[in-house]
Amino acid sequence: MLSFSTHKVFRIKGDRKWVRTGTDGDGNCFFHAYAYSVDANNVRSMNVVERKHYVMKIKNFVADRITLQDTLQLIHPDAFEYFLTVIQAMIHPLSMPDLTHQPILSLYSYIELLYQKHPSLQNNKPFYDQVMPLLQHYYKSIQSYIRKDGTWMYDSLLSLFMKIMNINIVMISHDTGQPITHYPSRTCEHTIYMYHIRDHYESIGVYQNDTMTRVFENTTFP
Repeated sequence: MLSFSTHKVFRIKGDRKWVRTGTDGDGNCFFHAYAYSVDANNVRSMNVVERKHYVMKIKNFVADRITLQDTLQLIHPDAFEYFLTVIQAMIHPLSMPDLTHQPILSLYSYIELLYQKHPSLQNNKPFYDQVMPLLQHYYKSIQSYIRKDGTWMYDSLLSLFMKIMNINIVMISHDTGQPITHYPSRTCEHTIYMYHIRDHYESIGVYQNDTMTRVFENTTFP
């Protein structure tokens, strides 16, 4: 893990040197890496307190734009398992949908399955009155998590971040030097690259002809 603004070459192809740039290890490293990727000149001029303030503004910007529908589309196994336990108690003695051959579901996808299996629940006000506070609590907890100083960016939230910022983010593995294929991706105008090292994120830039540029284009990783 590099100290802030320290550059280290990790790949050379032709006259292009791909470098990783250190970010503050304060738990908000993903947001530091994003800020450095899209606003490097400004971020380099800041001190550590100013950088923290800057990334907290980004985190609050994202949290303010999350909707209930967004959170229900997240793939969050722990929340999903808790939700199933509560729903089972709510609808007993009705049977639960068979998930044996289902992929990992979002809460929204599961509710759709539940309504397909038990159509009477769809217009059932007592059921709605029970389940909505649970979903609202989950929604608020995701917003609070993102706003909090030092919270980790896990995979399911990354897809939400990219949607809100209208950007694609490609993660480059520290172990292989190649893109990590299991991360979500988007088709949009801009792509940035980040360096992923264990529990830390750093930004990526390119030296070309002795000029440092940030990778902020639909550039194919060499």
